Amino acid sequence: MAELYTEARSRTCVQPIQVVGVSHDSPLSWSPSGRRLAFVAGNNSIFVCASTGTANGVVLEKIVPLFKKEVHVVMFFADREDLLLVAGAEGLAFVNVETGDVAHRIGLGEDNNHESDITCATWLYDGLILATGSKDTTIKLWARDHAVPTEWLCLETLAAHKAPLLTMTFSAHTNALFSSGRDSSIKNWDVRSLHPHTIQKRKDDGSISCSVSSSMEGHQGDVVTLTVTENGKILFSGARDNTIKVWNVAQHREIRIIKGHTGDIRRIILLNDEQHMYSASADGTIRLLKLLDVVQDDETILSAEDLERDREVADKLALEEILGASKSDMAYAAGMINPLAMPRDELLMSLNAHDEHVFRMEVNPCVPLMATAGNHEVRIWNIDNIAKPVLLNEFVAHTGTVTSVSLLHDDKHLVSSSLDGRIHLYNVGSIHREAKLDVYGSVGALALTPDQRLLFCSGNDYDIRGFVMQDTTIGAQCVVELTGHAGKVYCMASSPDGTVLVSGAHDYSLCVWKLGAINQSYQGANVPLLNTVDAEIKTLTPAKKFNSPHQGHIFAAVFNAPSTNQAVRLATCGNDHAIKLWRLRGHALSEVCLIPDAHLSVISSLTWGKHASSHLLFSGGWDHTIKVWDLTADTRAPSAPIGTLHGHKGRLSSLQVSDDGQLLVSTAADGTTKLWQAVAPFQLLCTYVGAVEGGASSLAVGRNIIATGYDDGMIRVWPLMRSDGSVDAEYDGLFLTPDELEVLQTRSRVTGSTRKKGAFSPTAAPSLL
Repeated sequence: MAELYTEARSRTCVQPIQVVGVSHDSPLSWSPSGRRLAFVAGNNSIFVCASTGTANGVVLEKIVPLFKKEVHVVMFFADREDLLLVAGAEGLAFVNVETGDVAHRIGLGEDNNHESDITCATWLYDGLILATGSKDTTIKLWARDHAVPTEWLCLETLAAHKAPLLTMTFSAHTNALFSSGRDSSIKNWDVRSLHPHTIQKRKDDGSISCSVSSSMEGHQGDVVTLTVTENGKILFSGARDNTIKVWNVAQHREIRIIKGHTGDIRRIILLNDEQHMYSASADGTIRLLKLLDVVQDDETILSAEDLERDREVADKLALEEILGASKSDMAYAAGMINPLAMPRDELLMSLNAHDEHVFRMEVNPCVPLMATAGNHEVRIWNIDNIAKPVLLNEFVAHTGTVTSVSLLHDDKHLVSSSLDGRIHLYNVGSIHREAKLDVYGSVGALALTPDQRLLFCSGNDYDIRGFVMQDTTIGAQCVVELTGHAGKVYCMASSPDGTVLVSGAHDYSLCVWKLGAINQSYQGANVPLLNTVDAEIKTLTPAKKFNSPHQGHIFAAVFNAPSTNQAVRLATCGNDHAIKLWRLRGHALSEVCLIPDAHLSVISSLTWGKHASSHLLFSGGWDHTIKVWDLTADTRAPSAPIGTLHGHKGRLSSLQVSDDGQLLVSTAADGTTKLWQAVAPFQLLCTYVGAVEGGASSLAVGRNIIATGYDDGMIRVWPLMRSDGSVDAEYDGLFLTPDELEVLQTRSRVTGSTRKKGAFSPTAAPSLL
């Protein structure tokens, strides 16, 4: 018999094997060859994806879990596929993608680094020089230390802005660095002293420095993005005044203004030899413009009076168009130039790229692919035809608490629901979102029938809606509505044969629903399961409604998984501190017994054992404990639990037993997931350390993995330890003994890192490097 772990010898898993979730405003970076894309996960890990071509987009290659605080900049080296610059609230870090190690780190306030968050960065002279901008209003110029090539030294600090920096861009042709930020001013810096041919002179003459050549003023809001033409003569700027301005750099004057977006301009990219322009905005759209000839722009320099005159005329014309009574002939009789008669930038496309915002946008330098970042989401587009981008992949996170997770198809897929009102279906290996469903209001509960054909969810309107699922698709049209509750539905459970659904709600009621006819409608391989758009929505009322079976709200309901000779039983609990047991015969549900005062506070979760533990019921409460109840005598309530499991430091949120009945998994508001033996002596085997802030809210136990959802919308996937304490060899390095954990925590107090391993590489079956 394998040696059992005691609590003193339980291990700690400090790193998930998969993370589902994207940062709120994730930076994006393609590698120089276009073979890799990097962006930021919701827990500030770095996702590194491999490009698979224009047909399939990108697939997740590596995860680098080295950062705790917000990351504002991710940027591949100008000449390297394997090196990344990562910058933000933790300062500067130079990361080796292959090993996941930090080659060099400079914290804020250290070694002449910035004093506050680094917000932007750009390479100069093919990566010889690094420029960084910060909330401290300064720009730092960095170069490699010749004595230690992996380290970087600050050469100079530039100070001219009066507010935090937001963006920078560089022109090698004119040796100019352009910067802008929250002071609405654009600065043009002469950085020719950093050129490879002249930088040696700086070492010989300490008086040589970079200076401001000119300033460009005119925006009425923060200047968020800058793009310069290859020859360095024309600069495009986008700002929070919703406009794009075109500047002649030599004259440091505005040439023209481009309008059309209704939100902040977040990114500008020139395409096709600078004949076209993509602009991304916080209004959720990407616009494609055919630009006026930039050579013509360079030669046509208007005076300030000309610009003001043209603005006035344009405003008058806009008003006349609205009124439908143009008087342009009168307007131009005085010799004014008609702006509508002059060549203009031509709008070719407006794409609704994200529902809310497009925060970032980057075009692959070698392959016709484009990456865009919105609110907790990254999308990959095929741009073979730049006027008709085609969506290939989605990396999308929930933006609210994850209320439910379920593993499907032998752990290959995961379906989740959230208070953000969405249900997502993810591929566990690639973390692509393969299907979604928008539900009315927040999704409080979710249940699947045993055949995984029907998905039931509850929203804000007290009804339960059923949707058809087939493989990796969720039907967009509701096929059945269950109406009967008078409050939010908190929990649902499907009977083992899928013919009955029970639900508990805020209105204190427990409803029983007959699903036989509905199930039969969507069974069989030849039934067009997803052709439900025009189908009539069926409405069900409860077959039975129990009013106030508990003296309070019902928070959990769960059926057992009976063996051949066992009865089908249901357990319910709520804020009355009690557990009620029920028996299901056919479609009839009847009360059996009550366990009063089962916990000292609200009972929030329940689960039945399976196989060897099938006679056991586990309950978790707000008193931070798990209690074990022996229900061998199925008609009589036990007088006391046979065990109480201590370990969590927060309210229990979810419980589940593994398919073999040997393991119990629990999640709690303390952010941890714990793994216990599901049979006596119920020893703690492992603690999975998840969220630093916020709690673990939901749980799914698969054959080899555990999926946990969190209050911050993140989902993490963990390797499932066996009941004898063993794990697959490839994951063994993730599980620490108490002594190893103490060493790691000591090191973390010194270095700020809490990760044992630098990077890992999920595949279809997640595995480590």
